[in-house]
Amino acid sequence: MSEISVDHRQRAARTMLGVFASMTGLPVALYEEQNGNVVGTRLDEREDYYEPYCRMVHRLPGGYALCQSDEACRAREVFATGQECILLCHGGLYNQAIPIEVDGQIKAVLMYGETLLDDEEAQQRARVRHEGLLARVSPSPEERAELGRLFAATKVSSPAMLQVARETLPVAQWFYRMIAEEDALKRNMERTAHELQTRLQALLANAENFARKLAQPQGLDAEVKERGAEILNSALALGTLIQNLTESVGEYRFDLRPILPLIHEARRIYAAEARRRQVEVLIEPPENGSWPHLEISADHLQFVFNNLVQNAIKYSFRGTEDRQRYVRIAGWIEGKEFAVAIENYGVGILQSEIESGRLFEDGYQGELTHGEYRTGTGKGLFFSNKIVQRHHGHIEISSKQMGDADTPEHQPHLNRFTVHLPYRQPKEG
Repeated sequence: MSEISVDHRQRAARTMLGVFASMTGLPVALYEEQNGNVVGTRLDEREDYYEPYCRMVHRLPGGYALCQSDEACRAREVFATGQECILLCHGGLYNQAIPIEVDGQIKAVLMYGETLLDDEEAQQRARVRHEGLLARVSPSPEERAELGRLFAATKVSSPAMLQVARETLPVAQWFYRMIAEEDALKRNMERTAHELQTRLQALLANAENFARKLAQPQGLDAEVKERGAEILNSALALGTLIQNLTESVGEYRFDLRPILPLIHEARRIYAAEARRRQVEVLIEPPENGSWPHLEISADHLQFVFNNLVQNAIKYSFRGTEDRQRYVRIAGWIEGKEFAVAIENYGVGILQSEIESGRLFEDGYQGELTHGEYRTGTGKGLFFSNKIVQRHHGHIEISSKQMGDADTPEHQPHLNRFTVHLPYRQPKEG
């Protein structure tokens, strides 16, 4: 976990490229070295940034792949030389290539442009490249004529005009400083979490010994026994939080296990928190059968149910003397899968968050939780989703507003998180 995830990094890079493109109106790509390869991030969905000539080349069979390969080769040259330059692409257009240097190290290469230069010699070289492209992609006579027309109509710039866009370079440098700071923060978090984990093991061992002694018939006060159980459960809950931070609970070991004990354990761990919020956690028997045995990695799946049950309690509206709140856990057979739903009544989830998958992003916390004074790291669902996917399952989310207000803020919602799991894991290979 020492570095931020590739997905998170790519989303951040695309945001940075969007800022650059909107400021310059130019197509832009960012190239980074990863495991010995040069990997590019682009804003391909913004076709309006590209020259019509380039858009047509992209649509030809094999054209887009040629453009990607050529651009990566040119980026590799800039990584090797460390020099800013204007480069000619395989189709005959010029790009500005800038190495992004932070603290003396080249972090990436920013490439932007797509233009002809206002120099006859440069335009002659461009025409030669254009003819070479036509030979490689073998367009029809009509396509060849249209490509020639679009090439001739490409905007013409001077090297000085391309240089103007360099004014946005601090945006890229800021981006890499931000990435470095976030990497450092995650490394520090990892070290802290492992330190906590080491100390927690001793606490858990003592708490478990204490709980076993309390369970013996020694005539101890019921309240003392209850407090002892709460100490153990609090330690286990802290263990779930630490595992969320480190994103690891060891090697996956799949075997056939009953799933119901995991659900009972999750309810037991968070029983004290549920009582404080006057929320009752109900486990309902499946309508179409008993709770089954599934092929699971029990230690991992325990963290999934711990996270989902704790979230359901935390985001439930607090009960009162005359109104009891519930978290309902139900299961049912669904084809070759078994589904487990954890349902609560409380802070809602926006439909846009469900559809976009943002709820499963590392560190994300729902928009409607802001101002609700619910603490959290935003890592529980991210970690749980990874575990369920490793089980070849998926998590389904729904949230229905129950109040009749025009806006969802501070309104009661019926929320449901459903974990779908196969009865047996598919054979590897």
